[in-house]
Amino acid sequence: MKYKAYIFVSLLFACGLGAESWTPLNLSVNSDITIFKQPNIRGLDLFWGMAESETVYGAQIGIGGARVESELAGIQLSLCFNELKGSGYGVQTAFVNEAKSLNGIQLACLGNLAQYQMNGFQFGVLNGVGITSGELKGQFDASVSRLNGGQLGIANIAYYTNGMQIGVINSANGINGIQIGFFCSAIDTKGVQVGFINKSTVVKGVQIGVLNICKSLQGVQIGILNIARDNTLPVMVGMNVGF
Repeated sequence: MKYKAYIFVSLLFACGLGAESWTPLNLSVNSDITIFKQPNIRGLDLFWGMAESETVYGAQIGIGGARVESELAGIQLSLCFNELKGSGYGVQTAFVNEAKSLNGIQLACLGNLAQYQMNGFQFGVLNGVGITSGELKGQFDASVSRLNGGQLGIANIAYYTNGMQIGVINSANGINGIQIGFFCSAIDTKGVQVGFINKSTVVKGVQIGVLNICKSLQGVQIGILNIARDNTLPVMVGMNVGF
């Protein structure tokens, strides 16, 4: 039995010593106590406290926190947090999830953040897309900082949304789709806002709520009080139409 274990461990190290170093399995207690330092995983990355890998094609699964430096194709599953510093395809599930760009799903008990782009869905109390800070500010590109998909949570924020935002508070610079919530806010709305209070600078579509507010209206407002400041009749009760 000991001989078989020795062969298994030897094979792991042999996989990690090539020019294109990779391993089918890594085990970590934390980032310092680990079989391989920031390995390229083609299989399983299992950890107790913290795992740090360069790339993961497979799964990172553990208790504490997981970090991938470059690329993820698969799943990050941890109790505390997941961080993807590059781009990826797959699923992040934890208390808090963060990715530079992700194609897939973020599912969190508290919050999800995609700094550049999210092609898929975010489910959490707080969801954000296209929110950058620190060293990323200089690389910010509004044309690619967007959500293509949906957000479902208490508070949803996106730089630009192609799809849907469903929550108590929804906010976007631009929305091409639908916002549903108590308070919906956008600068440029192409689609539908449904909420108790809807606010947008430009509306090309429909606002449905108790209070609807916009500057320029090309569409319909339906609510108790409708305000479209550039309209011939800027304040209407029940319905307002703009062309």
